[in-house]
Amino acid sequence: MTITQGGERIKRRSRGPLESGDGLAQGGVNVVARRPFPDHYAYSARDIENVIETSARLGATPVTTPKDAARLPPALLAQVRVVGVRLVWDDAAAIERLLEGIGRLSPRHAGPRS
Repeated sequence: MTITQGGERIKRRSRGPLESGDGLAQGGVNVVARRPFPDHYAYSARDIENVIETSARLGATPVTTPKDAARLPPALLAQVRVVGVRLVWDDAAAIERLLEGIGRLSPRHAGPRS
């Protein structure tokens, strides 16, 4: 879980993972603390309360991914900012051409074998 300061809107243009906070920091978000948890961790209410308390002391916002938010205690979820990743192509036609090319290379489209 990442704790950030400033900016209501988080816009990310980076290659770092969101979970570690690296991607947020590369995207210009002021990451002031990190509290790593193992993947697929079963969060307890106390775990999240500690993160929320630390965030309050720092005047910051706790941030997590939608995947991890699904495992947060429901009573505390409203106090954590959930930030996902959305892929936006600068040139949507270019990706369509790329996918068409891949489709032509697949065995299904290769025609009969001799």
